[in-house]
Amino acid sequence: MAWLNPKTDWQRTDVFLPLRDYTRIRDNIRHLAQQAAVLYAPVPLAPMPDAADDLLPFCDFFENPDRNTDRLMDATFRPETIPRARDYAPNGSVWDAADLNRIESAHLALHTAFAAQKNTRPMLAFTLGGDLFVPSL
Repeated sequence: MAWLNPKTDWQRTDVFLPLRDYTRIRDNIRHLAQQAAVLYAPVPLAPMPDAADDLLPFCDFFENPDRNTDRLMDATFRPETIPRARDYAPNGSVWDAADLNRIESAHLALHTAFAAQKNTRPMLAFTLGGDLFVPSL
């Protein structure tokens, strides 16, 4: 999954388009999970189906990406400014601007931190292999 810049300036009047916005959020979660697997350990994710603008989604359509974001932060680190996922209920409210800003800001914080960690982690300048010593190229 390729990283797409998140929208972190949602306003109450902004229109959420599932095909564009949900797909970006879902794909960024998958990208972050791949990065977490390299830097930490694999993080199991709840299912996140494809979106369509004419789709009438169930509660888990909105709940799973939010919970998956929490899972990523629990398995790696949680920025102090990012609160936990909220509770969802069938026939209840779904994402509003505050939820979208919280979710996508968490993604941006994790992406920035993972990039910094990847660039600064110590690496051996050579490869060890049994009784063979092979210098890295």
